[in-house]
Amino acid sequence: MMMKEAITVWGCFMISCFAAGPTDSLLGFLKENRDPEVSMSQMKGLALSPYLGPARKEVLNREWKLRQRWMVEENVELLKGEEKVDGDLAAVILGARSDLGPQAFRVLLFGLRLVDGEWQVAPTEGSFANAGLGFDPKIRTRAQALERWMMDQRATGGVALLEKQKNRFIAKIKNLVPEKELREASPEQVLDHWMKAVSAQDFDKAQVWMGALNRDLIMTAEWTEMTKILRLGVENKDKRNVWCFLTDPRTVQIKVSEKMEEGEASILMLFMCPCETSQRAERIMAIRFSFEDEGSGWRLKLPGFFAGANLSVREQKNRHRETQNRGDDRMAKNAGAIFEEHFSARHHKDPETLIEEMLKALRKHSLLNFLQTLHRIDTGKVGQKKEIQRQLNQLGNLNEEKIEELLEGEIDEEERQRFEALLEVIEEQDRGLLEGDVRKLRSKKNRLYDDAVRAFENLDKLGEKSHLHLAKIHSQGDVAVAILKSEPKSGGEQIVYLPVWLYRQDGQWAYLTLGGPTLVDVIPPELKEAVDQLSKLQLETIKALKEDEVKDLVALISQVDSTGEIKPVEDAGERVSHWRSALREGHLNQFLSQSGLLVPPVTPRWIIEGVREKIDKEQNAVKEDVLLGVETRGRFSGVSLLVDLNNGQEIDCPLYIVAPTKKGPRVLLDVKLTVPANGGKRLINADTMAALLNQMERKDFEDLKALLEWHEKLAQPAWDRWHKEKEK
Repeated sequence: MMMKEAITVWGCFMISCFAAGPTDSLLGFLKENRDPEVSMSQMKGLALSPYLGPARKEVLNREWKLRQRWMVEENVELLKGEEKVDGDLAAVILGARSDLGPQAFRVLLFGLRLVDGEWQVAPTEGSFANAGLGFDPKIRTRAQALERWMMDQRATGGVALLEKQKNRFIAKIKNLVPEKELREASPEQVLDHWMKAVSAQDFDKAQVWMGALNRDLIMTAEWTEMTKILRLGVENKDKRNVWCFLTDPRTVQIKVSEKMEEGEASILMLFMCPCETSQRAERIMAIRFSFEDEGSGWRLKLPGFFAGANLSVREQKNRHRETQNRGDDRMAKNAGAIFEEHFSARHHKDPETLIEEMLKALRKHSLLNFLQTLHRIDTGKVGQKKEIQRQLNQLGNLNEEKIEELLEGEIDEEERQRFEALLEVIEEQDRGLLEGDVRKLRSKKNRLYDDAVRAFENLDKLGEKSHLHLAKIHSQGDVAVAILKSEPKSGGEQIVYLPVWLYRQDGQWAYLTLGGPTLVDVIPPELKEAVDQLSKLQLETIKALKEDEVKDLVALISQVDSTGEIKPVEDAGERVSHWRSALREGHLNQFLSQSGLLVPPVTPRWIIEGVREKIDKEQNAVKEDVLLGVETRGRFSGVSLLVDLNNGQEIDCPLYIVAPTKKGPRVLLDVKLTVPANGGKRLINADTMAALLNQMERKDFEDLKALLEWHEKLAQPAWDRWHKEKEK
């Protein structure tokens, strides 16, 4: 008996000296297997029973996936807790701290068993189940005792860990905002501070303005859900992508109204946002923010529009409706009028200056300045009539009999003065101002603004990768169409021409619509003929601009000089290298300036389209070109290369021909030869050579044929080596 005890003690001593402890082993295991891409079968250090069936393994694997995603998405930090060791079994308590704060704190319980001197983790949290302990009753009894200990620790040690994290969290955020500012800020100031914190991705400060320092007043589940969506929102990771209304610096935000009651307040905000949400119609929104005075100052409650941003489209809409007052959404339909009340117009006496104003707004990524150039519908008279109609409605929708009484003077003078404005309308037979008339004008104005936000979104995206400038402008009377030219910063992209329609009112030009006169009902009917003529002129102008563009590009290419003195090109390899660099970097003009043609193109446009397509394909290359050799025959120099066609997964061995032209040596675009590695490539070579035979002098053709034969002998082995290495 004493001998057995001695062996046990010696065994424990050896374990403590040479094996990592169970807590450190568990921490290392969870760190190494944090990635959700790591499946349970790939985990090293997992104590897994060899008798588990496929169904049970799948259940356990799903549980691990959920745990892994949680650790990654919430940036979980693991903290050491308690551990208890019983021979070759151990139980470990860990704390799991999340970026979301103490409300997301979790206690993890794991059983471990010692196998060949290393602690392995049981796959089921809080249990030794599925860990392959066998059927020995003594081992089972020991394992159950450790499982009970873990449950007890969750209730005691876990609470202590949670309290510690809560105190740590409060200490961390307490000084983010001065206490006096928190206590005295008005609802409008709270909203301003909160929106600035969200825009700056300051998650902790945003929580403070939502009441993080008074968390005991908030239900834990509600607060946990809120902090999760807040974290996703400030990082622009919400599924509906509606937090861009708060984080996109281009968004126009306007305070519409404010309500104050005892302990409660709300502010209605209008948002005009060019970013893309899950529903593209959501560009102009009226959103109500509510506030509560918790005794230590006003705190913001998250609107349903943002709180439901990680739910389905339907659920998010329902959340939005829950926190909106009746009629709030109608404010979005009056966005144009609200915008014009807050911001003056930026219209100009000549259309060219107006276009420059628009382009300046785009260069600044300013939706606000862009919308200030928009045409404004004059609703002044309609607004006066609408007010009169409102007063009539308040009088109880006067019937004809009552109107007759008013007109016949059966009211005293004081009442007549009170109804003077109404009587004037009635006497002018203008009382019947229809709600439909007002709705039509509002609809036109709202369509103008909605169309303008969409146009800004498209133009701003285009401006990220191109230079926008005015190419041409035509005007007839009070209507004009300007053609914007979008020249890509990367030469491989197509040049785009965009028609922008303008309208003059009271001597001032304003932006009307992009792409076409889709809102011509804004323009008086007598200008329809001018619009039709400008539409036709616009199409003709864009066609002519495109033709001129192709001519200018083709003019950069030089024709082969087949009559001049034969002078071999000494730096052919270097020239091809520079030519290829221009191609891969997308510099179209630079590439064409180094290119030559054997014969003039029948359709110049095809040459340019072919080059643009070539530039697009080259963007997938990641490997550098490999020079195989340079050879000269007559007036031609051949450069043999091995090039990457697609992320290092596909290659080609082309032969590039450098030939003398009237503008110096150039790389030929219309001589396309490659290594004949398969039937398709052999066919390409055959077709090219057959065409060249009829286009060249016999001597030049023979020289070119000799270069192709040289290239085949040189490039074929390189091609074969690359494919053998790829197959390994």
